[in-house]
Amino acid sequence: MRRRTLLVAIPAMLAGAGAAITAMWPDAAPPAPTGPQPALPVLIANLATADRIEIKYGERLLWLERRGQVWGMPQQGGYPARPDRVAALIDGLLGLTLVAPATGAPESLGVADESSKSGSGTLVRVLAVSGAVLAAMIVQGDSASEPPIVRRPNDPQAWVANRRVVVPTNLSGWIDPHLPLPDGLADPALRDGLAQLVFTAVRASPLVHPAPERSIQLTLADGTAVLALGTADGQDWLQISGTARWALRLAPYAFAIPPNSLPPGPT
Repeated sequence: MRRRTLLVAIPAMLAGAGAAITAMWPDAAPPAPTGPQPALPVLIANLATADRIEIKYGERLLWLERRGQVWGMPQQGGYPARPDRVAALIDGLLGLTLVAPATGAPESLGVADESSKSGSGTLVRVLAVSGAVLAAMIVQGDSASEPPIVRRPNDPQAWVANRRVVVPTNLSGWIDPHLPLPDGLADPALRDGLAQLVFTAVRASPLVHPAPERSIQLTLADGTAVLALGTADGQDWLQISGTARWALRLAPYAFAIPPNSLPPGPT
C-alpha cells in the first residue's frame, strides 16, 4: 500500500520540481505560440501615451513627434506630417499579427537589422512620453515579395505577418510638398501658380537671408499675407507672414523651393 502511495506521489513531486525550476529561471524563453498572436500588445494597451515615432533605414533616421493631436517632424521645423500616412502606419502596427514562424535567415527575408550592410529592413519604434518603448519592429521594404515578414529587434526568429506595414523612409513620404492654398484668393493666376508650387524641404523660420529679394502681397478675406523670397547657400527659401489665418499658420516655417518657381504677382 505504501508503495502505491509513493507511485502516486512521484508525478506530483516532479510537477512541483518543474515549477520550482521555472521560478528559478524567469528569463527562460516563453513557449512558442500555437496560433496567431498580436505582434505589439504593449502598443495596443498604451496607444494614448504614444509621443514619438522613429523610423530608421540604413543610415537614414527620421522621426515624428506629437503635439496635441498633430504629428510633426522636428527635422523639418516641426512641420505637420500627413495625417493619413500617420494613421495608416499606426493602424498597421495595431493590427499586425504574427501568424507563424518564418523559415530562413533575416537577411534573406528582408528583415535584417537596419544597420546591417546586407539588410533592407526598416526599424519602426513607437515611444511614450516617458521614453518607454511601446513598440519596436523591423519590417520589409515596399518592394518585398509576399508573404509579409516582420521581426523584433535582436530576435533571430522572423515571423510571417498578416499584413504588410508600409513605412515611408524619406521626407516626401510624410509631407505633402504643396503649400495649402489660402481661402479667398481672388487672383486665379496667382492661385494656380501657388497650387503648382512644390517645396523640397522645410525648416523653422526666419529665413537665413533676412532681406527678401522678392515679395508678393496677398489680400485675403480675413487679412493680408506676404510671400517673401530669400536666398541662402544657393537655395531659394519662401517665407510667409501677415495677419490672415493662413499666413499665421505657415509663418513658423521656411520652404525650400526651386529657382524661379514663385508665381508672378503684385510686389
